[in-house]
Amino acid sequence: MKLIWLFFSVMFVIGTDTFLLSPLLPLLQDQFHVSTDLSGWMVSAYALGYALFALAAGPISDRFNRKTVMLSGLAGFILSTFLCGIAPSFAAMCAFRFAAGVSAAFVTPQIWASIPVIVHASKVLKSMGIATAGLAASQMLGLPIGGFLASFTWHTPFFVLSAGSLVLLFILAAAMPDIRPAEAAAHRSSIVSPYRELFSLPKTSMILLAYFLFQTGNFATFSFLGTCKTLISGMLMMGALYFSLPFFPTLFIVETSFFLTFFIAGIIFPLMMGIFQSISPNARGTIASLSNAAMYAGTTVGTCLAGLLYQNTHHFGAVTAFTAILFVLSMALYQTSRKNKPQAAGFHVKSTS
Repeated sequence: MKLIWLFFSVMFVIGTDTFLLSPLLPLLQDQFHVSTDLSGWMVSAYALGYALFALAAGPISDRFNRKTVMLSGLAGFILSTFLCGIAPSFAAMCAFRFAAGVSAAFVTPQIWASIPVIVHASKVLKSMGIATAGLAASQMLGLPIGGFLASFTWHTPFFVLSAGSLVLLFILAAAMPDIRPAEAAAHRSSIVSPYRELFSLPKTSMILLAYFLFQTGNFATFSFLGTCKTLISGMLMMGALYFSLPFFPTLFIVETSFFLTFFIAGIIFPLMMGIFQSISPNARGTIASLSNAAMYAGTTVGTCLAGLLYQNTHHFGAVTAFTAILFVLSMALYQTSRKNKPQAAGFHVKSTS
């Protein structure tokens, strides 16, 4: 379990880098003499780099030792984050942020793909919950950490984050075992072939669509364990809470509802990742990258559709009803996929001790 807490730390630094820039934007806007609308590209460049390279990172990582891929990606993340701290111009900052996103795209899928291999089956969901909690913690602490460090200079947050990540790199290099691909995965002809194999399996499209629908309605993270019944009931509860949100009479009840919603989301998110990772053991990195792409797509589509609904109805209830409907559809697809059994693992672990 010590390695899982290292994964928690990696997810924390990757996530913190995502949210670190928000409190720095006014400083960087003045530093680089750019307008407010252009300054947003320093945030978007990271997500763009991640999104563009996520689908390629998965199949590539399935061909090689996952430890090597993760350490290489983390090394690129450290270098690009450090370079952000010495960026001489707005264009350079955007380029380095883009590079950080590309590097992160090769790191996080290895965490989701490695967990089912290195821990006992009974602890997979709990381990995924702990790793997910690292991302949740970064969402909560990224802004205040960035703001505090920026009180020294705008360079400081990038230097501190890259230094902390460097420490993690050395610890992972010593503690993480080699996780080599099965022979079939190592000799695939192209990065397209893993996707072709995945989508030839009957439940891939169904589970991906279910995950996409859920993320379109809601983007959430955090931790812990459960069963498929927990997943289904959790979606029902979240749908009911979202649907009821516009009708609550006091702010306290609204805030309590949000707390319960995100708490439930924290329980079911690891379950979703566990279901994803059970589709094909020989393509776990590809699956993790595919799920990340679905998350970004769902977040983008959900935001756009919610804006249109609110603009045309002028009532928040239209948005929450839309979310509830998507949760029900997602729940139905997950329920249908229950009958498919997970396959045996296709990666083997080589101890470094």
